[in-house]
Amino acid sequence: EIDIENNTAQIFWTINTMPLHRFGQTHFAQDYFYDSFLQRFKSYDIGERYATEDIVTFQDGLQRSGYFSKVLIEPVDQDNNLVDIHTALEPAKPNLYQFGIGFGTDTGIRGRARWQRRYVNPCGHQLGAGMHLSTIYSALDAYYRIPLARPVTDHLQWNVAYNDDEYGEKPARIFTAQLREQRQLGQWQRILSLMYLNEEDQNLLIEGKRHTVWLLPEINFHRAQKDDPLNPTHGKSLTFKLKGGYQTSDTNRTFVQPYAHFRWLHGVNDWFSILFRQELGSTLPSEPQRLPLSQRFFAGGDNSLRGFSYRSLPDEINDDGTFRPVGGAHLAISSLEGRALLHDPFGLHAYIDAGNAFRDQGDRIEVGVGAGFFYQTPLGPLKASLAQPLTKGAHSLRLHVQFGAEL
Repeated sequence: EIDIENNTAQIFWTINTMPLHRFGQTHFAQDYFYDSFLQRFKSYDIGERYATEDIVTFQDGLQRSGYFSKVLIEPVDQDNNLVDIHTALEPAKPNLYQFGIGFGTDTGIRGRARWQRRYVNPCGHQLGAGMHLSTIYSALDAYYRIPLARPVTDHLQWNVAYNDDEYGEKPARIFTAQLREQRQLGQWQRILSLMYLNEEDQNLLIEGKRHTVWLLPEINFHRAQKDDPLNPTHGKSLTFKLKGGYQTSDTNRTFVQPYAHFRWLHGVNDWFSILFRQELGSTLPSEPQRLPLSQRFFAGGDNSLRGFSYRSLPDEINDDGTFRPVGGAHLAISSLEGRALLHDPFGLHAYIDAGNAFRDQGDRIEVGVGAGFFYQTPLGPLKASLAQPLTKGAHSLRLHVQFGAEL
């Protein structure tokens, strides 16, 4: 109602929201998977308030599962204010083959080949195997996966692997068999596992080869928050692990190993960002020489202490005067990196890394600094830099190349 004389107006709303719509039945048009299995992808139940966000989550889960090449969803309004969901699914090709070749400053030239059976049966079970080859590390592995109540995030998996690894110049031959359960608990991903470890390695420099068998239970919590899956400007990730070890022999040795890893990425403005990393670990009792090489802490490399070679710290001197890495019982590494975007997608970055893997309190903190350039790709930044140790003797500059998402 407009009052021209007083220059005022009153507005009266009459709103009819109509009856509230709720989810009805969900129907699947496909001829392979059990309907009971596909129903577990739903993010809603019959009778719940209809929301478009639930449809988007439902469709995203089906697409990310890898089972289907095409997912079409059509809501159909019924006379009783229920909305039935009609879903047309086209299964993906059952076999997936992947091949890759590359180079890493930690591993040298490397290659890999993988095969995955996307679905073994109508229950959605999966099977896969792979091979990895490099100058210091070779591996064969296979797995069998069973989806649980929420197939997108939860599964039970059996893994077997054989690794031919090298710690410095000390080879290790490792066979593992693992039972692993993964579940999503709110914002946290939780993993429970029990691993059988059969390892043949070289203990300290003065000793020969040894053979040990361990049972390793572990619980792992991981959470990541970021504004973009591959190229975030803000975010953080947290990982907490608690591992136990029991040696299945007459010695009956045991250990407990807590570990934490924190990353924080902050975009100061459109062209400058800061990345902070903190890594902490410890072993009780503190006797690294009793641990197999694969269960010790090492420092050095692209994702650890830059300026130092891969898994080169801590080290000890050999009879011939050369230093060889031996691994430690504790780990503490901090890193601060700044990135400046000069002309999209090119930029510069500089960093300082400090810490070490410690055998005892006598080991010193090592520091490395470096700088280089990066190229921003859709899959994360490709970074190349030169780094120099500040706490060691005469070491030449080391090249570090990194690629992938920051968090």
